[in-house]
Amino acid sequence: GHLVPLQDIDGVQRRVPMLIKLEGGYYEAMSLAVSRLALGNVPVVMVPSDFRAEDNQLTLSRIEIGGQKIPLDVYASALIPYRGASKVFRYVSMTDVIRGTLSPDELRDKIVIVGTSAQGLRDLRNTPVEEDFSGVEIHANAVDTILRGEYLREVPFWLTTALIFSFALVAGATLMTLPMLVAALFSILVLTGYLFAASYYFDQGIVLNLVYPPLSLFLTYGSVV
Repeated sequence: GHLVPLQDIDGVQRRVPMLIKLEGGYYEAMSLAVSRLALGNVPVVMVPSDFRAEDNQLTLSRIEIGGQKIPLDVYASALIPYRGASKVFRYVSMTDVIRGTLSPDELRDKIVIVGTSAQGLRDLRNTPVEEDFSGVEIHANAVDTILRGEYLREVPFWLTTALIFSFALVAGATLMTLPMLVAALFSILVLTGYLFAASYYFDQGIVLNLVYPPLSLFLTYGSVV
């Protein structure tokens, strides 16, 4: 499988491209390939959501492997719910494997991903859980996510857009009808409720946008003031 990373605009790697298109074909991520083998070498079923004729790019809503339904974004990538900082998964030294000092029973019937973790080998990534996170452990988290079936789903674009306008309306309406201090307290209350809701839904595997709706509230409030 491929090892192509995908960073968000802030340089943080929150997702893994499950499929990349190259020369008319689709190539799966290493984590997807490993998961397929662990599930009995099951095939990948691509479920399209739209076809954009201008760039001949097939947009997938999800892929399915062995009964697992993996939700994808417009870049055919899946969000990774990291289980924690480094070393959540067991690390074994390759030196011990080569020298034969590690018992074969330690690796038998296990999923083993070989990679680097040293600072000078340049395979450290910026992730939500840690700034210098070993790239190989990103794939370990992705494999764990697929095998557990615990995926993250971003809310639809239309819902984020509706939240943006709703927050702007709340800020504008309260300032026009209430004293400034009361309007500010009400806006803070709305924002706090939204943050609690985002935290609750994240635990349910649903990701609410934490940038644009609150930003809409602050910008509208500041503009009106």
